[in-house]
Amino acid sequence: MDDKNLNQPVSQVTDQTNQSMSVAQDPVNQLVESPDQGIEIPEEIKKFLEGIMVEAKINTDDEEMNKETLEDLFMRMVEFINLKIVDAVPEDKLEGLNELLLKNADQEEIDNYVEEALPDAQNVYNRIMLEFRDMYLGKGIYQNLEDSPEAVNVK
Repeated sequence: MDDKNLNQPVSQVTDQTNQSMSVAQDPVNQLVESPDQGIEIPEEIKKFLEGIMVEAKINTDDEEMNKETLEDLFMRMVEFINLKIVDAVPEDKLEGLNELLLKNADQEEIDNYVEEALPDAQNVYNRIMLEFRDMYLGKGIYQNLEDSPEAVNVK
């Protein structure tokens, strides 16, 4: 992550994050593992996640620690997207998706099925990624201050 991002206003970083995210295709299926280097994260997804790290003020001088944090964040996002995609697929299409998963269909076949089941799949992915960002940053958890744990009165 670039140190220069730490000096940018959050709104500018958020705009860059949204721009990176809108370019992203299905991030779940872009996961590539390299035995020597760990996880290779597609560049547009990496920018999106680095934007989240900047917003969360996560930065260390240790490049290896930043890399591990980025990879961990990516894996969490992949898991989150997988769960949300299953929720987004219409109920009448879930059986077909399940059959593909059980027969270990190739990723292209699964992608095609999801795109067919969700005509607006790219918008669904974008919405899920924004939801992940908000969840990670703790936004939207409490609708008002009265719902927060800090607001609980102990008698």
